[in-house]
Amino acid sequence: MEFEKVLQLRQSTQKYLPKQISDDHLQALLDVANRVPVGSKLYKDIHLTVVQNQEILYDSPMVIFVSHRKQELQPGIEWANVASVVNEMHLTATNMGLGSVYMWRFGNHAYDNGT
Repeated sequence: MEFEKVLQLRQSTQKYLPKQISDDHLQALLDVANRVPVGSKLYKDIHLTVVQNQEILYDSPMVIFVSHRKQELQPGIEWANVASVVNEMHLTATNMGLGSVYMWRFGNHAYDNGT
């Protein structure tokens, strides 16, 4: 699909089909996530967690959590790195004809914002 078309079609999906995506699609999303350029090449600090349990995932058959270890050398770069990974996965899902949505956080977990 042409890039402009991907940008035009990209949207947040609110309702999902009750089936898992194919293993090939999942692998493609994970491959993209591992190739995204990230600040300071901090790939070792990024963690991808795939959960496939529709009963606990807001009726979504799968969620890919993207997390990043806190970085002391360049504080805040972890936010940019995670955003880059999530954005590329979102565009890739659109290109594959899959629905996806950004979620800032999952559940009612608080985070430490340094205040």
